[in-house]
Amino acid sequence: IWLPFGFEGSKTIPFLMNGALKLIAHSGFKILGRMITYENFAMNLKKKYTEHVDWYLYNLSIKKDAQGKGIASKLMRPMLEFCDQEAMKCYLETNKESNVSLYAHYGFELKETAQVPKSDVTHYAMVRAPKMVNKEGEVK
Repeated sequence: IWLPFGFEGSKTIPFLMNGALKLIAHSGFKILGRMITYENFAMNLKKKYTEHVDWYLYNLSIKKDAQGKGIASKLMRPMLEFCDQEAMKCYLETNKESNVSLYAHYGFELKETAQVPKSDVTHYAMVRAPKMVNKEGEVK
């Protein structure tokens, strides 16, 4: 899921209407505080490294039994090529150290590793600068 250029964080009402109410009902109100803490932390890092002038890779999930078959490349490459042509940064975060090398393969650079406040979650913030593209659309 790529979130649009300039994304600054989830808006409360759409967030609640698109599943958060069910999550709160299932997990209790404490989860709401943890989610708000995470969102604020993550968006502050995103702003620090991109000023929200980026396309945000919000989620990339490949089922275990489908991994290693090139699916991630098929999902990533067209958007990365578009960002290169438009000279736009891409931003993502992951909470799995093992994903850092996967994203580095696509040109993302690890900018910061930090602990999410009030949690045991490690957060890896990554940015991909656009590659230079000539008039013919070829990467230099």
